[in-house]
Amino acid sequence: MVFNNTYSKSSTSPLDSKEEVKIVVNKSEILRTLKADFEASKRLKERNDIKISTWKREYNGELYGNEKKNRSKFVYRLIKKQSEWQHAGLVDPFVSTPDIIKAKPVTWEDKEVSPKIEILLNTQFCRQFDRFNFMNKAIKVLDQEGTVVIRTGWEYKESVIKEQIMVKEPNHDFIALQEQAMAIQSNLEQIAPMVEQSSSSLAMLEQQGISIDQAVASGMINPQVAAGASEMINEATRLEEQLQAIQQQLQSIPQTIEVPQIIERVKAVINKPTAMVCRNEDIFIDPTCQDNMDNCQFIIYRYETDMTTLKRAGIYKNLDKVSHSLRDSEYVSQTRDDEGYDDSFEFSDIARKKIVVHEYWGNYDVDGDGEAEPIVCSWINDVIIQLRDNPFPDKQPPFIVVPFNSIPFSLYGESNAELLSDTQKIQTAIIRGLIDNMAMSNNGQKGVRNGALDEYNRVKFLNGENFEFNGSPNDFYDGHFNEFPSSTFNMLQMLNAEAESITGVKNFYQGMHTNSLGGSTTATTNAIMDSAAARRLNIVRNISENMVKPILRKWLAYDAEFLDEETQYRITNEEFIWLKRDDLGARIDIDLAISTSEDNRATASELSFILQTIGPSEDPNIRKMIIADICDLYKKPELAKNIREYQPQPDPLQQRLQELQIQMLEAQIANERAKGGRAEIDSKLKEAKTQVELAKASNIESNTDSTDLDYLQKFYGVNEKAKQANALEMAAAKHQFNMDRDNLKLLENISKNKFI
Repeated sequence: MVFNNTYSKSSTSPLDSKEEVKIVVNKSEILRTLKADFEASKRLKERNDIKISTWKREYNGELYGNEKKNRSKFVYRLIKKQSEWQHAGLVDPFVSTPDIIKAKPVTWEDKEVSPKIEILLNTQFCRQFDRFNFMNKAIKVLDQEGTVVIRTGWEYKESVIKEQIMVKEPNHDFIALQEQAMAIQSNLEQIAPMVEQSSSSLAMLEQQGISIDQAVASGMINPQVAAGASEMINEATRLEEQLQAIQQQLQSIPQTIEVPQIIERVKAVINKPTAMVCRNEDIFIDPTCQDNMDNCQFIIYRYETDMTTLKRAGIYKNLDKVSHSLRDSEYVSQTRDDEGYDDSFEFSDIARKKIVVHEYWGNYDVDGDGEAEPIVCSWINDVIIQLRDNPFPDKQPPFIVVPFNSIPFSLYGESNAELLSDTQKIQTAIIRGLIDNMAMSNNGQKGVRNGALDEYNRVKFLNGENFEFNGSPNDFYDGHFNEFPSSTFNMLQMLNAEAESITGVKNFYQGMHTNSLGGSTTATTNAIMDSAAARRLNIVRNISENMVKPILRKWLAYDAEFLDEETQYRITNEEFIWLKRDDLGARIDIDLAISTSEDNRATASELSFILQTIGPSEDPNIRKMIIADICDLYKKPELAKNIREYQPQPDPLQQRLQELQIQMLEAQIANERAKGGRAEIDSKLKEAKTQVELAKASNIESNTDSTDLDYLQKFYGVNEKAKQANALEMAAAKHQFNMDRDNLKLLENISKNKFI
């Protein structure tokens, strides 16, 4: 439960480390060198400032200075019109989609964390960041001045929140019962020896068959001793029962209870990366870096602030040495003509009085080792208020310089005004001539030939009343504007076509058409559409590659260093993820899902053609995928999500019909299986019958062979010869048997006679 009475805490940001670099060089020498760099960068910047001033004057339609008295001073704002027509198409690709960032892993190990990084960057850029106003402002500056400078940073703010939590405390009832139980236990321990002695004495009497009363009557035991022993035993029994009851009660009472407690907790209410558009007048770049920002040794950022803001930051020193009487005249002169700035107004109190700070981001050898270290140094007039290491993890100046139309070997670019300036001047001259022609004509004047009207009718004629005249109608003349030659409008049309061909922007309901390219076919119309779309897409890609992607890469580096250890981010209304800071070190490629409306319509048309080619008989899931992609192209993410997740509910009648059809098919399959089973049984039966017939045939064949053999044996007398041979063998065997028997008897008789 969080209370509303939160209050801010004067805490420091992760960037606001007060640790300074080891300084060996004198600070006065450092300031003198940095100011020399500042003066050197002015010379290159002044040439670009002159161009920007010229472009802005032509953009705003200011007078050229060649105007004459009593002549038209009209300035045709071609540059501004082209810019306004183009602006919406450039901003829309970056703000029309809720999730435009795609994170692609570089290695297999980064595949798991890349979706989380994608959600993080989309959350920071599309939800936590005011991307519409930022992109609107950045593209305005980029188009008007040819160059835009973005400063990245990190915003951090803490608050102390009073929060009610439940804390476990000992239960006083449990403690009271526990103390009571301990007291009873102590009493039991004190009387335990006496109770044991009395119990043993009584037990001895019981063994002898003597009761207590008999022992008292016989004088064996003192009556008082017997009464005391009995009372002590009863007291011990009572205490044990009481202790047992308390122990049972303790088991039902919790040892601790939860009680509410108010605590103060420090919470980071803001902890996110930032980006802001800088005024080109306040950026001073290393004049030796040419068009490579990696070779830039320093960037100086000049801005206006007040003493209150500097003190609240908590990172600036020597603020008491700052002079408040001096004001940067150069800064005031360059901001004098800015919209929303009144240089004549100035706060009278020191806390709010504006002061100009110069912030140096670059490399300088401050420790005297011969190598330049990345530092940041801020000064006001001749007072250094900050000198420390570059706090950002990439150790690079937190600035991104983006050109509109890039110039080789220069960080600065050209605006559309550079290309449209001549066309605007020519159109202005033509229209001024037309206006002067019309202004100097006798339109609305009337002429009458002398003598056509007398004085009376002349008065009536001038008053608009009916009048009489002498002569013919040719005696009267009506003044009118001079007729313009058609070549004038042809010239203006040609200039408009040239401007559109340069910028790729078509006027609303007019502008480039097929005849201007020498044809009237559909292919020529498509060529015009493609050329305009290609020009706009090129500008969008320039903004994407040179501004948005570098911002996101810097943000990701800052996240890995300054983000909370673990942060929760919303994917949808029902789904969240936890992202750890250690996961942000993954190597990923950042891609932006951006496209112009013309590209989206062309892609949607191609998908529609594919959808028509597939036809209604194709898999519904394939059609659903294509339709969802078309909805994405038309910026309808909710409809696309519903289409992808849509599962059609079956018609009950159709579902019942399908069930019956399935049952019919199952019955047919069962019938076919039964037929197959019967056929298999018939096959086995036929096979068994075949085996029986084969066995019968074999038996008949065997009987036939046996009959043939008997016939042959009878025919050749084989059986008689066999019988004779058997008889001879039997006779020989019998003769041998008799001889062996006689020999045994003879040997037996010899043995008997020998022993006699």
